[in-house]
Amino acid sequence: MNRVSHSTACHGISLIETLLALVLSSIISILVVQSFSQSKFLYLDGESRARAQENGRYAMQLLTKAIRSADYWGCIPSLEADTEGNVSWPSHAVLNNVHGLAQLEGIKGREGDHTATPSFPHHPDTLTISSLVSNRTYPLQVSLSAGHSDDIIINLQHANDTTIKANDLAMISDCVNAQIFQITNNVNQSIDNSTTPHTARLAHGVTPHPDFHTPYHNLDSTIGYSFRAAQSMLFHGQIVSQTFTIEPHYDHDGSSTTAALPCLMRALNNDPWQCVATHVESLQLHYGEDLTVPADFHADRYVSAQAVDDWTKVVSVKVSLLVRSDQARNTQAVGFDLDDIRVDIEQIAPASNGLFYSYTPISSTITLRNRVY
Repeated sequence: MNRVSHSTACHGISLIETLLALVLSSIISILVVQSFSQSKFLYLDGESRARAQENGRYAMQLLTKAIRSADYWGCIPSLEADTEGNVSWPSHAVLNNVHGLAQLEGIKGREGDHTATPSFPHHPDTLTISSLVSNRTYPLQVSLSAGHSDDIIINLQHANDTTIKANDLAMISDCVNAQIFQITNNVNQSIDNSTTPHTARLAHGVTPHPDFHTPYHNLDSTIGYSFRAAQSMLFHGQIVSQTFTIEPHYDHDGSSTTAALPCLMRALNNDPWQCVATHVESLQLHYGEDLTVPADFHADRYVSAQAVDDWTKVVSVKVSLLVRSDQARNTQAVGFDLDDIRVDIEQIAPASNGLFYSYTPISSTITLRNRVY
């Protein structure tokens, strides 16, 4: 008789193999999660750094444009005295109730008086730039004599030119001397279209036109210098003063639930402060003075604002900005150098979440184009 034998061997996955598979799959899953987490952190950190660098570039562009425009007063080189000792800016020019003549310096700096930031122990500096922003220029039609209060007659570019308004600021210059004054008449009613070229008469009395609001008034109705026709130009525009500084804790959205941001602030003339670039934590400035006699228009030294002997000798500005990331993500602080100052990790305070921001120092040396000639 033949017997059928049955094998009793087990088939399939044993318990040990199952446990090993679970362990291996867990390890692989952990590695994959860590890889994704690390990739996400690197992406967010890179994006944050790129945004900080973009903020820094924009802030530097604003400062560069402003500094390069400093001390532009039409075709005269500066506000310095001429070779005969006559001050090119007469004391009886225009008094702006907001900006007196003493404030019409092309560039003026001030050492920081704001609170130092948690990452940089030195206070942010303040910079003021002043210049003439000219919309149009007009040739002088009739010569003017010093000490007279005759109307200024200019050639218009075309008939019925209504660009010039009452109470506007204007400057007349022959590229040697200049005088700022306020136009006090209704220019539209003084345009003579019967002549060729068309002309307009500009009054410059001590009383502003009553129909137009103005913060200015002329101290004197007389012209301080003689200006010859066809050799002098009228610059129509406005005096613009730009002041830059850092506000370490700017309430950017008016919400108490969001943290305040450090901002590069700018004030135009007497307007309120505006944040023009966020996450800019420090502004450090050094001014290049040309001490050579006669001037060679190269900086002989770079000093802080309080060490500047003569602001008319400043020909360049070294600007150093400290820009931080928008979020604190780093578990450790990273030191940096700004304005030849080393900031070690021990000096950098963590954010409210216990982590640290990334910092990007940016520096540039900017030449005052209107003084280097």
